[in-house]
Amino acid sequence: MKYIQVILIATATFIASSCSKQESPTIENGETRTQQEIDRLEACSAVNFNKGVLLHLNVLLLFKCTQWDVEFPQMYQAIKRIRSSSWDHFMGPIDKEFVENLARRDRVFSNIKELDSQNGLDDLSRVIVALNETNFFDSVKAMFKCVENSADALCESRPFIPTKKSLKNIVRLVDTAPETIDYA
Repeated sequence: MKYIQVILIATATFIASSCSKQESPTIENGETRTQQEIDRLEACSAVNFNKGVLLHLNVLLLFKCTQWDVEFPQMYQAIKRIRSSSWDHFMGPIDKEFVENLARRDRVFSNIKELDSQNGLDDLSRVIVALNETNFFDSVKAMFKCVENSADALCESRPFIPTKKSLKNIVRLVDTAPETIDYA
């Protein structure tokens, strides 16, 4: 029995002396985040996916939230340099008429999906490139300018200037369901 007590005391002394010079490791907080992660989380909680999606502040927040600001830094910096009022003046109507108008948005996406299923997106992109190469967009810009002010010097060489009403009808045509056009 005395022999067991000596072994127990020796073992306890050995354990106590061997642990006395050790320090417990520091416990790091698993929730520690970098400033970039904190900024991203704040951006994700502030971004609005329902209304004002294309407005300047929301686009910047969306870039941060999705980390596009890291993936596309030049684009992010370019958007950031644009004055909010200018951006919102241009993108606000598009946001309101396309993003917030769910019926119109769904119809456009449905048309794009159908076009894609028929391999029409490649054709569409070739048409857009061809229109760009033939200065079509410059002509459209001039047409809009002439509709607003037919006395402009730019309009003197253009004998056929559409009326504002006919121009609006052309724009409405883009927003028309394909079925309407097919049966006309």
